[in-house]
Amino acid sequence: MTTPPVQIRDAFAAQYPIERALGRGGMATVYLARDLKHQRLVALKVLHPELAAGLGSERFLREIRIEANLQHPHILPLHDSGDAGGFLFYVMPYVDGESLRQRLVREGPLPLPDCLRIVADVGEALAYAHDRGVVHRDVKPENILLSGGHALVADFGIAKALEAAGDTRLTETGWGLGTPAYMSPEQIAGGTVDGRSDIYGLGCVLYELLAGQPPFVGANARAIFNRHHLDPVTPVSAARPEVAPHIDHAVLRALAKEPEDRFKTVAEFLDALQVAHASQSVPQGVPGSTPGAATPLRSPSGARHEPSSGAGSALARPRTALVVFAVVGVLAIAGYLVAFGGGGGGGGAARGASVAVVPIEDLGGDTSQAYIAEGLTNELITDLTRIQALRVINRQTMQQMANDHPDGVTPKEVASKLKVDAVVTATLQWLGDTVHLTAQVTLAGEDRTLWAESYDAPRGDLLKVQRDIARAVVEQLRGRLSPMERAELSAARPVDPEALDLYERGRRLSNKRGEKNLLAAVQFFEQTLDRDPSFALAYSGEADAYVQLGYAGALPPAVAFGKARAAAEKALARDSTLAEPHAALAYVRFYHDWDWAAAER
Repeated sequence: MTTPPVQIRDAFAAQYPIERALGRGGMATVYLARDLKHQRLVALKVLHPELAAGLGSERFLREIRIEANLQHPHILPLHDSGDAGGFLFYVMPYVDGESLRQRLVREGPLPLPDCLRIVADVGEALAYAHDRGVVHRDVKPENILLSGGHALVADFGIAKALEAAGDTRLTETGWGLGTPAYMSPEQIAGGTVDGRSDIYGLGCVLYELLAGQPPFVGANARAIFNRHHLDPVTPVSAARPEVAPHIDHAVLRALAKEPEDRFKTVAEFLDALQVAHASQSVPQGVPGSTPGAATPLRSPSGARHEPSSGAGSALARPRTALVVFAVVGVLAIAGYLVAFGGGGGGGGAARGASVAVVPIEDLGGDTSQAYIAEGLTNELITDLTRIQALRVINRQTMQQMANDHPDGVTPKEVASKLKVDAVVTATLQWLGDTVHLTAQVTLAGEDRTLWAESYDAPRGDLLKVQRDIARAVVEQLRGRLSPMERAELSAARPVDPEALDLYERGRRLSNKRGEKNLLAAVQFFEQTLDRDPSFALAYSGEADAYVQLGYAGALPPAVAFGKARAAAEKALARDSTLAEPHAALAYVRFYHDWDWAAAER
């Protein structure tokens, strides 16, 4: 990329004539430009049009001012920002060097002294910002510039500006308000973010500097998000044995899943990296552990403080193992049976808005294809239960209501009986090989339609349309999705129509339970996979069916649970965000393997 578009060059010609393009990132294109007023080269960052449209000039400029007020040797300052001909931009010094990402691409893992020096520079910048109430939110190698033997942190305030926008147009562009490989679990989930989230990001950066790749990688954002939440961190010493134990432990603590298990401040993290040796032995691989150095440590600013006692760490909260695992196991069985008996259920009222999904109505009246509408209803309920802020009425309750009212029930009646805030209704009608779907959300309190849409799609795109409906419902009720939710509700891939038909037949039989139905369901799932071996939901359905067959004693336990385990693992290998195969594995490990620790995880 060398020649900028004419409209870009024209928009900035009077103030920042552009010489060439330097690169394109996830949110902006960077140009080398000349500041005519001060006669100097600058880096001109122009937001992509779709992001600028979602932000709006006023909101962007208000948030970007944060960076203008940060003055620190390791923070790249902001020269200017504004709106030029509809293009939102900000201007920073042109650094005669390279980004940390460029160096990693060129060299791979860096020498240990270089790793620690870079992290110390970045840490000082973050500590300075945190003291002023500013969280970066997007700490990654691309935002760390190297020049003159020092590291500079760029783009403070940008992620905050985009997060503050909360505009559906940003959601549609897929911009994740962060970068998947370096995002903390709480940021992924859309929760409250503070300085400990930047500590997690810095821990990911240090891990990559030492090991050559971030702690969690995957085929797509969904897979990476899921690993941040569920997978333990492999100690960096596994990839680089010469890494000292105190550095290993510090990285693991920085990458703890829960913010309270991490270092309280960046200064504590930097101190832990500088300790010559740990004063006590701590088992490796335990996020939340601390080396336990006995002497006071010095922060980058020179202030002295006592090291954390570890009272909030995982080691400081020992379990009464047998009792806890037994209780967790019983609850896991109960939760599994409820989840797979109901197709997804809501939590308590504290989860936020409540919603009921009325079984989708097939206007054609062909009872031989009723399983299609039933399957789409179940998948829609399952997708909505992924959103923690929604309380979703489970499948069994909704089906029972439909059975009790064969002539139909209005959204107002559903809302009154189930005490929900909103009701989702939908219809489908076959037009040859194309299905016409309509869906709407009705607000219970006002008895008015909040949203309605219609879709026309070939049979193989039904799951994609259902996922589109789920995403639209959440956006109407919530306003926006967290990065994790957006990834989980991303559009489904097209599916072979015959494979989808076989899968829905299998799911309908599996939901009815009973040995005969479950064995027939397994046959349908296997036929599905014969046509489409990558159909993760079919493996998941097979795992569910075998778990039920094993629990009922219809098959020898070793056979049933062995097949359930194999099917669940194949499902997760194709889509690690699916909840059902995780639950199936938990059931197998608790009920058959008696591995309570694995079941709890």
